[in-house]
Amino acid sequence: IPHTIDLNFFTPNKREYTKEKIVQMCVARIENNKGVLEIAQACNDLQYKFILVGRISKMEYFEECKKAGGKYFDFRHNVSDKDM
Repeated sequence: IPHTIDLNFFTPNKREYTKEKIVQMCVARIENNKGVLEIAQACNDLQYKFILVGRISKMEYFEECKKAGGKYFDFRHNVSDKDM
């Protein structure tokens, strides 16, 4: 199964790390082999804001991610290192 976590190696921490439920993901090129769609879907399901930073390689895939993320999806293009 792609994009999984080995729970024998990583033990999840049951407490929340922050009060703000935000996932920020930076992928140089937004394309289907990087798991962006799965993260967008999970953030929408969990009601986490999903900030995606990158450059769109495949517009059709980007639109699918945007739809999956719903109102929690926030895309930022050409963000400087300083602003990250």
